[in-house]
Amino acid sequence: MINYLKQLNITEEQIAKLNSFLHPEILENLSLMQNNVMEVLSFLKEFGVKNIFDIVKFRPDICFKNKDDLIKDLTVFDKELLLFVFNNDIDDLINFNI
Repeated sequence: MINYLKQLNITEEQIAKLNSFLHPEILENLSLMQNNVMEVLSFLKEFGVKNIFDIVKFRPDICFKNKDDLIKDLTVFDKELLLFVFNNDIDDLINFNI
């Protein structure tokens, strides 16, 4: 269902964790919106985000955003600060309305 995430270096073990952790509706949306999810997560990886797994696990809503809207949201803030938050305490993204 979400095995396509392997393309972003998410392991089988991590996919199993996502399948047991995430609500079935979130998993269904991840499957149905595969192209958008891949576009957003690939962009974030290119942006410098290292913990793609944590984004999917703790902030799957980010995966469902339109890539252009996400870029617009991110350009308001300092890139280094955003990368620090993405890579360390993803829960703090809410303070940036992301």
